[in-house]
Amino acid sequence: MARTYSIDEMKGKMRNCMETLYANDWFLIMTDCQERSIAHKLAEYMSPEFPGWNVDCDYNRDRTDTKELPGMGDYYRVKTPSEENRTDIVLPDIIVHMRGQKRNLLVIEIKKDEDEEDDIKKLEFFTARGKYHYSAGLFIILGSPDEARWRWFKDGGEKGESEKIFP
Repeated sequence: MARTYSIDEMKGKMRNCMETLYANDWFLIMTDCQERSIAHKLAEYMSPEFPGWNVDCDYNRDRTDTKELPGMGDYYRVKTPSEENRTDIVLPDIIVHMRGQKRNLLVIEIKKDEDEEDDIKKLEFFTARGKYHYSAGLFIILGSPDEARWRWFKDGGEKGESEKIFP
């Protein structure tokens, strides 16, 4: 059985992964590549850091059902702000979990800027006690090594303040 980790332990593991990402794949960040490309590379570096856990990108399943967060449609709209395009269906950028089980460790959203209210709400919902209850959530804001920041979430709220990834 895979072990769980405290937020401090996850921070250390994620800092290692981010250092590797910035060392090996700076080109993706610097050239403004799609977040999916960056998330994929980061997930590759995360797998060895979380032995026994599955690390997946854009994972849209809750066992055999579509992954949904009731109430998320109030914040997240597909294509247009009209009522019929609201959706509770979510695709986290990266998750650390056990496929087919109710064991959820870490959910991550990655952005190139900090102005993403729907991603913050998603992390609050995913870490709140309830259907998914991830142990932690992480919002990563990409940029130069001096500008890269992250925000951690636990139990439905932000844990601490936004901080630099690379001190």
